[in-house]
Amino acid sequence: MPEVTRLAAAGIRIASLADFGDSQATRRKLYEVNNTTALDIPGVTAWMPFAEFEALICGAEWYRPEGQLAAIDGEEFVGISAIKLVPQTQGAYNLMTGVLEPYRTRKIGLALKLAGFRYARQNGAVYIRTDNDSLNPAILALNQKLGYQPQPGKYLLKSEL
Repeated sequence: MPEVTRLAAAGIRIASLADFGDSQATRRKLYEVNNTTALDIPGVTAWMPFAEFEALICGAEWYRPEGQLAAIDGEEFVGISAIKLVPQTQGAYNLMTGVLEPYRTRKIGLALKLAGFRYARQNGAVYIRTDNDSLNPAILALNQKLGYQPQPGKYLLKSEL
């Protein structure tokens, strides 16, 4: 992948949590990027604490360390992409892709998504799906570039109590 080669030349590598060992320390790095980038999603004002992330995400039946991809600069995680395999339908789901703000526009998100495609394909997936907020033009453009086809959406409604 030329994107990965170009990033590697700039000192950024793509790896999975399995490459580091699925420890609490690496999960925390994954969490930090998830937490920071989730707050950039239009309408998101708060995200879960680390203990909840570890229980709900890392403890989920679908969770696989090799499907948790990270862009790494030195020792720091600067981008993530989480892939859930759906073997019953020979599919995969890209749950989240996020890149820290100072690293955006370097095609790190593209490299992460392509690495996610490769992981999904290596594990028998013949398709991959994702969701994104309709008010996030950067991810909409990236997903369109990658061939994702828009589908009927859903509205999420929220009321403060």
